[in-house]
Amino acid sequence: MHEDPRIIPGRGIEPFEVGRSGESQIALLTGEQAVEARGTMRVVKTRDVTLFIEDEVVTQVGIHEEHTGRTSDGLRLGMTLGEVAGELMLDPYNEVLLLAGVAGLCFSTDDDAELGRAADEAREEGAPVVLSRADRIMWIGVHLPEIDSPEAVTVRLK
Repeated sequence: MHEDPRIIPGRGIEPFEVGRSGESQIALLTGEQAVEARGTMRVVKTRDVTLFIEDEVVTQVGIHEEHTGRTSDGLRLGMTLGEVAGELMLDPYNEVLLLAGVAGLCFSTDDDAELGRAADEAREEGAPVVLSRADRIMWIGVHLPEIDSPEAVTVRLK
């Protein structure tokens, strides 16, 4: 029986690991690659994996599309926010969702516009963040724990 790749907050998404050399992790990618420069960061993307590389070190691994990875608590692509176990938080500066008490993990939904609006309101007005429990997780990222935002605010689901 084939096991889904494990998502390990703060460490990686099998077989990729944050904190490793960019070249060693790029060598693990399969399929066509697109490379983009974002300031000092290099972003290498395949159909379902993205590596974020700064100073030749992987600082974040992201999954999207049909990747089957999941955390030990079952967080996976395609599930709704209402299905997520744990307290949801929003990082209003990076516009990603977090789980309270879980360092090195972020994710976003199929409604980027709603997430962006909620982040703007939290940043500018200190407004409470309310998101739909029906929104689906479309991207999951694992990053170095020191990148976590201390500015995260609690999310309430409607």
